[in-house]
Amino acid sequence: MAKEIGVAPVIFNGDTRLAQGWALQMQAYFDMNDEVYNNNKKKIIFFLSRMQKGEASKWAEGHLKQM
Repeated sequence: MAKEIGVAPVIFNGDTRLAQGWALQMQAYFDMNDEVYNNNKKKIIFFLSRMQKGEASKWAEGHLKQM
């Protein structure tokens, strides 16, 4: 089983001014860990799990329930 490389991006706090940079950090993390996050479902679940504050948390929770 592959191990993750690097440190996961910080928890997203819902600040839309920071969203694009945070999403780019997440993409870089997935690229470094392509053996761990080797399908879209794994990526989406991890991505949504990093949205734990504010409105982002509510939005992510709704999407996680649909998975």
